[in-house]
Amino acid sequence: MRRDAVREYLASALWAMPTCAVVVAIIAGAGLSAVQLDTTSPFAVLLFQGTSDDARNLLIGIASTMVTVIAVVLGLTVVALQLASTQFSPRLLRNFLRDIPNQVTLSAFVATFAYSTAGLYTVGIAAGQRTQDYPRLAVSGALLLLFVSMVMLVFFAHHLSHSIQVDQVMKGVEKATLKVIARSFVPGNPGIRMPDRRPAPPLCWCRSPDMSRHSMPRRSSKCSRAEASRP
Repeated sequence: MRRDAVREYLASALWAMPTCAVVVAIIAGAGLSAVQLDTTSPFAVLLFQGTSDDARNLLIGIASTMVTVIAVVLGLTVVALQLASTQFSPRLLRNFLRDIPNQVTLSAFVATFAYSTAGLYTVGIAAGQRTQDYPRLAVSGALLLLFVSMVMLVFFAHHLSHSIQVDQVMKGVEKATLKVIARSFVPGNPGIRMPDRRPAPPLCWCRSPDMSRHSMPRRSSKCSRAEASRP
């Protein structure tokens, strides 16, 4: 039960997947910063071609843009969900928190911000001094994440506009109900106690000693067959 409670909490926690995305983005940025490609490499034309100052300005611009996008998207989303919840159900906000596409989109935004911000430690500065050498592959990765975030932004707007429609809300309720039924009433599941299907004891009329004219029906396993068959 405790494991199920933790799983249920993490499924509706909006910070769990973005936190993992931040850790992965920082590790990926540190790994790409250690990779140096030669100018004679055929992949060199795909890398960022600007100076170290251009790379720092680019990372600063991406980080500031992603902060603005995250704030605006979350603010407008909460307002839209509040308006929709007054029409359908207050549980619509809970469904939004548990929705995997929403968590993936927010993770992409946060990962792009963390990747660009962490890159400022290695771009244009080495041992506290200005330098012209910088990891071009890592800066190119920031550009790639920026385009991915823009695609995810369009997908998020499309997904949110469809998820608050009444047919999609009812479909989500149906899926959740079927999952609960399948998890709770599947025979052979050791974690589920099936209801007792033994037949109930027969209904017999038992006369109280202090009530000579009135009888009260009650179920008793000690009733004889004659009493059980008596009308």
